[in-house]
Amino acid sequence: MFPSIPRPPSKPPAVLVVEDDPIIGLDLCETFTDLGYVSIHNATSASQALSILETQPIALAVLDYVLERGATSLPVADTLLVRSIPYLFITGVSDYDGFGKGIPFRHATAPRIEKPFVPTTLKATLLLLLRGRPHLLPAAGTTLE
Repeated sequence: MFPSIPRPPSKPPAVLVVEDDPIIGLDLCETFTDLGYVSIHNATSASQALSILETQPIALAVLDYVLERGATSLPVADTLLVRSIPYLFITGVSDYDGFGKGIPFRHATAPRIEKPFVPTTLKATLLLLLRGRPHLLPAAGTTLE
């Protein structure tokens, strides 16, 4: 599992959303806002996300697997994996379309949500991802339940 990452109680965890569709990206950011997160960074490409990771203390990430022009978010996932930052994939590509075969084994344990999805699905997946990591909840003493 991921090691605990201590954070000062006064600074809520920052979330990174990587989604090339602007409407879905805004919906994801709004969902995190509704859950109580206040620091949300939205990237539309892997290179933009990697730049954010270099300058911002990201604690949690949601990654669209397939981005524009055939690119993927795997470089971002690799960076998150090395840094022990929890992440999940969202995708419109099913296992039958090659997602299950295309994702490297090193990311096989990352949760995945298939598009289209509803906010309650994201919330439930976040509960699983953050189990045992209360320091990544939006504010001290809050829950996503």
